[in-house]
Amino acid sequence: MSTPLRPKEKDVLHAVAKAGALTSRRVVEAYGPRPNWYGLLTGGLLTESGTLYGKVLHLTDRGHKLLTQPDLPKLTSPSTAVDRAYQNDALQQLLAEGYTVDKYEYQGAGGQQRAALLAQGRPPYTSAITSITLQVPRRVANQIYVDTRYQVAPYIHRHDSQAQSEQRGHPRLYASIRGGGITLPALRKLYKRHYLDTSIWHHPLLLAVPDPRPLQMYLRALEVRRKESGEQWAIGYPLVRLIHLPLVCAG
Repeated sequence: MSTPLRPKEKDVLHAVAKAGALTSRRVVEAYGPRPNWYGLLTGGLLTESGTLYGKVLHLTDRGHKLLTQPDLPKLTSPSTAVDRAYQNDALQQLLAEGYTVDKYEYQGAGGQQRAALLAQGRPPYTSAITSITLQVPRRVANQIYVDTRYQVAPYIHRHDSQAQSEQRGHPRLYASIRGGGITLPALRKLYKRHYLDTSIWHHPLLLAVPDPRPLQMYLRALEVRRKESGEQWAIGYPLVRLIHLPLVCAG
């Protein structure tokens, strides 16, 4: 971009860079109409992709070079960008409810990308987020204490190579729009992976989905089976909470 960035353009550029990707409608809500920041598109610092979730903004190579921050998320395709924008919208809703972020889990890099990252002394992961660990809001933590007589402690980060240990009051969020979002087979797989973890979290597994209707019968069956089991850990909270983020939105 030949002319200096205006303050509003700087704000938008840094917001998109930090988030990895944002929907254009979310940027409009936060920073005003497109003329306030359209120069970022015409100047080649941001790119805008049309997706089934609306228009999505993310950094171009030129934008990355301008900011010169190696730890910024680098999303190389519209599909990875829209997935991140979808995750950010789900996260925004939960943050508004009082949840806070503990940890992001990233997809492992493979092949030459993995070798290049290791050669640079960087962790061998892509910028694609697979799940997000959250701490529950205070009101939920208070209820957990009433139910269990245990406080929700701050998240303990592990820095070794062992698998993440699940902790009370720190559930996982999964949010993906790829392939039309989390489908019933994906839900079954995630529940199988975490069905014991819900008793540790004392909180449901969190899933952002574009259409909850195909999943509700399965979830109702899980709840019936849980009640029939008579297990104490099953009381007080649902096994899965669906966060509805519709697939088709105007950009």
